[in-house]
Amino acid sequence: DCVLDPSDPVAVVEGLVRAVESGQLAASRIHRAFDRIWRLKTRLAERFGPDVFTAPERYVPRDQVGAEVHQQLATSVADRAVTVLDATPGALPIDGAGRSARSMVIYMTPRARETEPSEAPLGEAVRALVPQVRYHEVDAGTGEASLEALAQEAAQARHVVLALAVTPAAWQTFGLQPAQEDVVHRLADQAPPLIAVALGSPHVLDAVPRAAARLCTYSDVPDAQRALVTHLWDSDRA
Repeated sequence: DCVLDPSDPVAVVEGLVRAVESGQLAASRIHRAFDRIWRLKTRLAERFGPDVFTAPERYVPRDQVGAEVHQQLATSVADRAVTVLDATPGALPIDGAGRSARSMVIYMTPRARETEPSEAPLGEAVRALVPQVRYHEVDAGTGEASLEALAQEAAQARHVVLALAVTPAAWQTFGLQPAQEDVVHRLADQAPPLIAVALGSPHVLDAVPRAAARLCTYSDVPDAQRALVTHLWDSDRA
């Protein structure tokens, strides 16, 4: 019933009009979709007020956004959400040697990072708990030469944690980029124990069938990334 984030909304509307005029699309289908969306908007307006879509901040007091009690709840939810999907004996938690510079964490996302922070929250969390561990990030702008260098460095590591920030979205195809998938397969085939983590949908782990352990946080929000680091290196949570 909704047009999801088209790159050219005007062209989409014009195309729908032409489809109805030519008989390819029944006008009744457009009317049904409109009626459902309009009923939903009406319910929201009746519940919160007529300006709920133009001034939503009026309905959520600013002192409640990011309040301490809500932050505590977010931290608790993220901590409880971390799930070990499968693991070989002794893979978790990462042992004492895994706190050294011989271990590395790789944050990988297929997205471009122009509108995101210069570094994922995972990096800060790693430095806070295991400061000797090497940390790297891979995104849509990482070139093949950098990916090759990263794969070679990982081959010499004691442990490798691969955190995959891949989430479903209407405006992009789900999954890693082909060059990133190639690196993931190489990491899985190399000698160091690989711990693969889905920071979002667990389906991305289909690309990593061979790993010493596979975990899922079901989200890539900052609290989820911090919770992951705690679970990997804290024996009370593993």
